[in-house]
Amino acid sequence: MEGEIDSSIARPPSVVDRYFQKRYKTDIEGKACEDQLILTHSNRICVICIAKSHPILAEGKTVSKVSFEGDGWSRLENTVVGKNKRGAQWLERTAPLCLVTCTDKSIFTLICCVKGQLVEINTNLETKPNLLIEKPSSDGYIAVILPGLKGFDREVEKLKSEEDYQAMLKFRKKPSLFQTSELSLASALPPTDLKEVAATVQNIQSVEHDKETVMLAGEKVIK
Repeated sequence: MEGEIDSSIARPPSVVDRYFQKRYKTDIEGKACEDQLILTHSNRICVICIAKSHPILAEGKTVSKVSFEGDGWSRLENTVVGKNKRGAQWLERTAPLCLVTCTDKSIFTLICCVKGQLVEINTNLETKPNLLIEKPSSDGYIAVILPGLKGFDREVEKLKSEEDYQAMLKFRKKPSLFQTSELSLASALPPTDLKEVAATVQNIQSVEHDKETVMLAGEKVIK
């Protein structure tokens, strides 16, 4: 039909896809699904963002506040002067960048992910916190980090590639062996049978405990 857009025509790549490589830091500090996206450029610039699998995005949360200050640290005090980025804070991979508070009272710490100089923070998030959700890999970026000249490749190697990240997302969707067995048993038996199975297991455990008690008592008598 005239005027309709042919969906088969490929869209041109975005600025992010054209100039940046996507890397990921997953399950940050051992917290499941707290993942971050790092956009890396050939000039060593790393743009720190939130990944789509992070609970803030995945669970459809609403952000009420983004703070670049915490207990004993402040990214608002960062000052950068000249091409050599004099005055920039040097941050470790696990250094906090900001605290994100959601309307459901949940609070998340977003971290640096790569070791380097803090070039800038996105102070727009302080007045427009929902940019973190609406445009997570563009206007809602968190900060810009510049790793050392010799350390850039090392930092990137420690992150997951897009391929590895997608494989991990698929793995997360698969139920564990324990969950699969539990679900199979639950679907195979009616509630009354499940109660009987639980009672039987308890009886077996009780009998095994009694046997152990008798054996220990017998050993004491023999001694």
